Amino acid sequence: MAIIQKLRSSWRRQKLYNSSAETFQTRNNFVSALISTSAKVSGNVINFGNGILFRKATNYTRWTSKVDVGSPNSFTGIRTDALRRGQAGYNYESEGGYVGDDILTQSTCANGVNGSAISSAILPPTMPTLMRNEAVTKAMLKLSSSKAAIGEDLATFRQTAGMIRNPCATLMKTLREVSSSRELRQFIRRNQRSFAREGDHTRAARRYLEYVYGWKPLMQDIYGVIELMKKTGANPLLINGRASSRQSSTLNDFQYSNVSQKEITSFTGGQERVQVSCSLWAQIDPQYAGLRALNQLGLLNPASLAWELVSWSFVVDWFCPIGSVLNALTARAGLTFVDGTLSTRVSANAGLEVWDNGLESIGNYGNIQRSKASSTWTYEGYTRSTLSNWPLPGFWVDTDPLGFERDSDRPLKALALAIMNLRSLR
Repeated sequence: MAIIQKLRSSWRRQKLYNSSAETFQTRNNFVSALISTSAKVSGNVINFGNGILFRKATNYTRWTSKVDVGSPNSFTGIRTDALRRGQAGYNYESEGGYVGDDILTQSTCANGVNGSAISSAILPPTMPTLMRNEAVTKAMLKLSSSKAAIGEDLATFRQTAGMIRNPCATLMKTLREVSSSRELRQFIRRNQRSFAREGDHTRAARRYLEYVYGWKPLMQDIYGVIELMKKTGANPLLINGRASSRQSSTLNDFQYSNVSQKEITSFTGGQERVQVSCSLWAQIDPQYAGLRALNQLGLLNPASLAWELVSWSFVVDWFCPIGSVLNALTARAGLTFVDGTLSTRVSANAGLEVWDNGLESIGNYGNIQRSKASSTWTYEGYTRSTLSNWPLPGFWVDTDPLGFERDSDRPLKALALAIMNLRSLR
C-alpha cells in the first residue's frame, strides 16, 4: 500500500543573526498531505444453488493526513547580551512555518498524535476494543431478535407478489362477464374455422378475438409472475445484523522540537470522532430452527435468565451492559455464519503552531515581537476487516448511562427509583 505525498511549491526561511550575516533557506519538498489507499479486490463468491450468488466482503484501508497552512512565522528582537548588545536579529518564514510539515514527515512528531483510534498521524486508524465489543454485541443481538433485517430476497418477493394484483383483478372482472354472457360460453371452446363454417356470427367472433388477444395474454402474464415468485421464493433468506458504536474525544496536546532546524511545533485543540461498525450475515439453519425459536423466547440462555432475576440488574446494565453480553452469547443459535465485517471510521483535527527558536538560543533578546506560524491538521481514515467466523461479544462502558444524549427516559426511571428507595428508609 503506497503512500502518496502532495508537495507544495517553494518554502522559504530568511534569517539575520547580526548586521553583517544574513541567511536564506529555500525548500521545495514541503509535504502538505499524505494519502494512502489499499487496492480494491473482489471477494470470494458463495453459491447457494439455483443461480443464487453472494459475494463476500474484503479487507480495505484508506486514510488521508494533511496540513492546511495559515499565517507565517516572524521574529524580531534586539540583542541585550554583552557580546553583541544592540544588534538586531530577525527571522521570517513562509505560511505554516519552514518545517510546518513535521507532523507528516517526522515520525517522532507524528507519533505524538495518539487517541483512542489514532496511533499516529501517518498510520491507518486502529479499532478501540471497547467500541468493538459494543458494535459486535449489538449486531449479534439484532441477529437473534425477530427484528433482524432480512436480505433483499424478501423485498424482491414482496414486489413480485404485488405484480399479480392488477392482472388478477382484470381477470376476475372478465370472468364475471363470461358468467353472464351466454354466447361467449357457447363459443369459447371453438376455433376460428368453426366460426367461419357456421356463418357470419359477428358477435361471437368478436368475443373469440377478445379471448385470443385479451384473456389469453392476461393469464399468461399471471402464470409468468407466479413462476417468478417460485424462483424468488427459493432464494436463501439471509439475515443481516448491523450495529455501530460512536465516540468523540479530545487528543492530548504536545510539543515537538526539531533540533536540527531549531524549530518547535505545538499541537493543540485536537478532536477525534470515531465510529466502529459491525455487519454480520447469517442464514437460518433448518436443522436447528427450534433452537432459534427458543432463543428468541429467551429460554435458551440460563445465564441471561439468572441475570434478569438479580435485583437492580437493569440499573447495572445502564453503566455496563452485562445483560446484553449474556444474551449475545447465544445469538447465533440456529444460524449459520455467512460473512461479517468490522470497520473503523475516524475524523480528527487540531491546530498547529510553528516557531523558530534559533535566534534566542544564541543570545538574549529584548524588544521581542513574535508571530507564530499557524496551520490546521486534519485526518480522515477508514479500515475494514473481514470475519471468517462468529465474533465473540464483549463488555463495554456506556459513557452516557442515563441516556441524556439519546433522549432516553432513564433519568425519570432513576428519579422514581430514588423516591422508592427513600420511602424504604423511613
